[in-house]
Amino acid sequence: MQQAYTRQLDAQFAELQAAWHKLQQEGVNPETRLQLGFSYAAPTETVAKELGEMMQRKHGYEVEVEKQDKTELWLVLGKTVETTLTLDILQKWLAYMVQAGAERGCLFGGWHALRSSP
Repeated sequence: MQQAYTRQLDAQFAELQAAWHKLQQEGVNPETRLQLGFSYAAPTETVAKELGEMMQRKHGYEVEVEKQDKTELWLVLGKTVETTLTLDILQKWLAYMVQAGAERGCLFGGWHALRSSP
């Protein structure tokens, strides 16, 4: 589990600085309210549902579970509650999200910012 977690986290952190810089160029600052979309690939429907239910129960995240076309994998797709971000908060959130998936045998697929409507 530790190796999978480390590989996934390294991959996410490798792209984080550029993603954060792009968000700042688009006007995101520590007062900007937004949501983060995220995804995981899970090996079974049961595992996908368990991860999704934990994210809903523990964090209030909106989550959907669906079968990925032409594979045996299941997708966990979700978005966070509206929040503000700093680079430090985003780093901690990413580390948590990668770990939550790795502990259940799921691959964190990534994240993206969703602007809240005014």
